Amino acid sequence: MDYMNWMRLNTNIHDKRLANICLPMTHDSGTFDLSDEMAPDPAEWVVELENALAKIAKDLNDAGILPYVADPLAWLLDEAVVSLKGLTTATKENIATQLRMGIRGFDFRMYNKSGVYYTYHGLQSTSTFASMLDDIRDFLGQTTGEIVYVNLSHYIMFEGDDLETFGNFVKSKVGAWAYRPNAAASNDPFQATYAQIIGQEGTNNPASS
Repeated sequence: MDYMNWMRLNTNIHDKRLANICLPMTHDSGTFDLSDEMAPDPAEWVVELENALAKIAKDLNDAGILPYVADPLAWLLDEAVVSLKGLTTATKENIATQLRMGIRGFDFRMYNKSGVYYTYHGLQSTSTFASMLDDIRDFLGQTTGEIVYVNLSHYIMFEGDDLETFGNFVKSKVGAWAYRPNAAASNDPFQATYAQIIGQEGTNNPASS
């Protein structure tokens, strides 16, 4: 099977609504190269982990087991990172590879680090979100007839106008391929058919938009 072009080649789905097409999707799609740095994730399990490690560090210090460690919590976190990566890594393939393997749905948790965007799942990604969008853009530029669904959620460190700035950033990267509601199709892309979505502007290539 040609996984790069499976949607275009599978004519049986062309008259179906997007909601009725099974899109292979990955969860926490940006966890393929997590760094050693914890994101400021407010999730309850992260807070519980930090509190538990802090208590262990205090007990070790009180018992004199770690008398020469200046920051026992940092030491414990370093030791825990390897295990934490194992728990928080949901996929080991980068976005370009996932697309080539036939994945058409992506799930990203967004972290704004002083104007540079990353994904995260407890730990921050090493790759920037910009590079992940570049992979999606390049894939859409190389193919015709493939639909890529992207879900963004769990925003952290976004304040004031940051979301608007982020929206403009995403548009600058992949906006040329965005779904455009019109009189012939539903405002909800999931209620539009494959043919309606792909048929917008004549093709799915921004060069003809």
